[in-house]
Amino acid sequence: MLAVALIVAGFFYLLGGQIVSEATTVVQRLPEMINSLGERIGVDSLYGRLEDRAGEFAGGGNLVAEVVGYSSALVGVLANVLLVMAAGINLAARSKQYSRGILRLVPHRVGNAPLPHPATPASPCGYGCWASLCR
Repeated sequence: MLAVALIVAGFFYLLGGQIVSEATTVVQRLPEMINSLGERIGVDSLYGRLEDRAGEFAGGGNLVAEVVGYSSALVGVLANVLLVMAAGINLAARSKQYSRGILRLVPHRVGNAPLPHPATPASPCGYGCWASLCR
């Protein structure tokens, strides 16, 4: 698990600055890009119109509370993505160990008789150890 944490920390150390600078550039150019899109579709001052609409929408409630709500949701999403990435890396790194553990959960015998192999015709549905489910 420490190796996964080090890999993720290294990723953010090496690429974090570049990601932040790119995001800052996009945010700074956002009004220009939105107005350019508005000109292409024939709407003058699209950014100003969207800004006015957002002000009308946010005027009915507490803007700070909404920002905090969206921020906490964003942090939750990022934490979930990080957790899934760490679990995926861990599963990929220890795939043989996990496959052996899953195989230990499946019984190899019923009573004193071994279960039929999936390829044998002794299984009514051709799935061997899951034959009892097919009846």
